[in-house]
Amino acid sequence: GGSQLYVEDEDTPNPLNVYAKTKVALENHLLDTYSKNHSIILLRSSIILGEKAPFLECHDTFLHFCSSRKNEATTYFTDERRSVVSVDDVVASLLYFCDMHAGNNTNNSAIFNMGGSSHVSRFDMAMAVAEKCGIEK
Repeated sequence: GGSQLYVEDEDTPNPLNVYAKTKVALENHLLDTYSKNHSIILLRSSIILGEKAPFLECHDTFLHFCSSRKNEATTYFTDERRSVVSVDDVVASLLYFCDMHAGNNTNNSAIFNMGGSSHVSRFDMAMAVAEKCGIEK
């Protein structure tokens, strides 16, 4: 499970586990080390939705996992709410910031959260996948 709080771009991080603490430590290191002479833009992704890359040998995504559980009982978190974002929106965000900062010699650094406006649990996501795939709930 996780926090019921939603994070805004300007919020001070309050990491709840070692993984999150490590990510915040890296963000702080990058800003402390490089923002004096460079414009640093850090983008935090949420759960990214999209097709599995056809040319990569990689693990399935959470959505592929959900759709594979057709005849198996599976437990999903209901107390952790996450924002989801489309891979197309992630690419658009990356291109936007690359274009905005190309050739920009200012030292404006910032952190942005890339996520959608809705907040859903893993259970909600699994139910949406089941509906989309025609799997009996």
